[in-house]
Amino acid sequence: MAMHATIPKTALYPGRFQPLHNGHANVIRCLAAKYHRVIVTISMSHLSHLPENPLSGGERYEMITRFVKSERIGNVEVIPVPYDSLLSTWVAFIKSICPPFDIVYARNPLIRTIFKDYGYAIEEHQFERRISGTAVRAAISKSAEWESMLPPSVVLFLKERQLHQRIAEVSIDKNV
Repeated sequence: MAMHATIPKTALYPGRFQPLHNGHANVIRCLAAKYHRVIVTISMSHLSHLPENPLSGGERYEMITRFVKSERIGNVEVIPVPYDSLLSTWVAFIKSICPPFDIVYARNPLIRTIFKDYGYAIEEHQFERRISGTAVRAAISKSAEWESMLPPSVVLFLKERQLHQRIAEVSIDKNV
């Protein structure tokens, strides 16, 4: 009997998703096609109304959930995770609130390191980084074209809730 390499069944994809952009969307689509289950964790879900974290954890949960539904992706779960100020315990906290996972997809070197220290297999998505949440927030705050950087369901969500206006407002430094 030949032994076959097995693909892990559950992937974890942590991120802030401020907001979910086309790069995030491509990773979620890829992971959903490759794994039986994908857990998307919303990091720093307790922060909102700040330049780098303008959307609340609940808003990001709804935004990602709408995206997944609009794409008809059925194997993605979204879990808000508040940031633990002690990075040494953050992975243990995630393990305590998430279903079991086999592999972690992350680009951030710090996130990769702390999950690797806990013995998790680490993968970096292979998409070229052409977009970032920082670039999206900057475009919104400068009234530049930003809609093409986001999936249509996310654009609609931000406009329906007028969250693009909040992103612009919290980005303005009133102390200048």
